[in-house]
Amino acid sequence: MTSRGAAWAVFALAFILLAGLLAACGGGDEEAAAAPPPERAQPVETGEARVEALSVRLASVGSLEADNIVDVRPEADGTVAAIAVDEGDTVRRGDLLVRLDSRETAAELAAADAAVERHRAELDNLATRLERNRGLFEKGAISRQALDDLEADQKTATARLNEAEAQRDLAARQLDKTVIRAPFTGKAGARSFYVGDYVSRGDRLFSLVDDDPLKVEFTVPEQYVDRLDLGSPVDVRVRSLPGETFQGEVVFVSPRVDPGSRTVAMKAAVPNADGRLRPGQFADVELEIERRADALVVAEAAIVPRGGENFVFVVDDDDRAHERKVELGARETGKVEIRSGVEAGERVVVAGQQRLREGSLVTAGATTSANAGEG
Repeated sequence: MTSRGAAWAVFALAFILLAGLLAACGGGDEEAAAAPPPERAQPVETGEARVEALSVRLASVGSLEADNIVDVRPEADGTVAAIAVDEGDTVRRGDLLVRLDSRETAAELAAADAAVERHRAELDNLATRLERNRGLFEKGAISRQALDDLEADQKTATARLNEAEAQRDLAARQLDKTVIRAPFTGKAGARSFYVGDYVSRGDRLFSLVDDDPLKVEFTVPEQYVDRLDLGSPVDVRVRSLPGETFQGEVVFVSPRVDPGSRTVAMKAAVPNADGRLRPGQFADVELEIERRADALVVAEAAIVPRGGENFVFVVDDDDRAHERKVELGARETGKVEIRSGVEAGERVVVAGQQRLREGSLVTAGATTSANAGEG
């Protein structure tokens, strides 16, 4: 072989070796590109399914009403002589509200008293004469007719006295009607009359409202009728006082079910000593119908509703999330009862579910109680 041929042979061998080396390097890159990336753990928050007491509550709506309300009206005609209460004042039962001019009725009563005294004196005189004349009759000093006439005069005088006493009682009642007093403890409403005004019998003067306690009337579905008891606690909220809850108790359960709505009417008494609640306000009502000591509960935030069903993600010991279908029971603020699908002590995801699928690897950034998400 010539020197030229040897050189070409060496060059060809080097080219083959270089091509093989490049091929080997290229194959490693393809294998590296084909390998799956490491699984990334999804950050979540978890809570423990726990057995604890649970209050089963029923929500309803109603309206606040005064325990007692009346329009104050005079029972007699007359001129207003005095007004003893201002609008909005709290009055006690029997307190003076309004006084009418009583001079005329007082004079009528005085005349009636005088007539009673006159007729009583006349009757006393006749009684004395009759007693004396009975003795004379027994002695034969007067006739039977004379005695009978005196007895008739006594009966007539008795009738006149009775009539005079009736007239006096009527005058006394008329005088009483010139004084208007509070029939119960309450607050005086707005008025549109003044001292000196002439009012007639039956005119509306103002309203008197007994607002402590107030009553709230509401309804509940008939299926709960066997669990409704007098004295059951009730929470009441009104829109004008957001964030505040007023406690009351059931004082009335209707003995019948409304055939149209299939509901039962109820009333609860709500203390209102500070007067912050007002009759006529719309009220949201929550009624405790049952308290369970051993309910299995999770945070309400753990529930994932989908297609009319409910699910939760349960985290196993390998930090894998598994979807479980659950049956829900009663709800309380921030938590919900689980009747099936989860066991006590299991960890459930309460935040971050939207990033999960069956078997996802998770890392729990925070662990909360069953009340996670409350508020």
